[in-house]
Amino acid sequence: MSKEFTANDVKEAGSVDKGLHIIIDNDVYKMDGFVEEHPGGAKILKRVGGKDASKQFWKVSGYPCMIYECIDTCCTECCMIPCMGGLGR
Repeated sequence: MSKEFTANDVKEAGSVDKGLHIIIDNDVYKMDGFVEEHPGGAKILKRVGGKDASKQFWKVSGYPCMIYECIDTCCTECCMIPCMGGLGR
């Protein structure tokens, strides 16, 4: 069973040392293991830590299928691990 997060839970885990959680399309991701590999640089991820990064995420590419494929690949390789849940309403 997946966990349900609040926006405050994500905000509290917004720094690298606390897991660098972000929200993309109401799913919560733990990004601390992907900071140095992020193609846009660590600064970008750190800036959206603890926040909804959906707008920034979708803005970077016109190929959403490729982005999600990258997420799936990274998740299986443990560089970007989705938290087991989504954002509650």
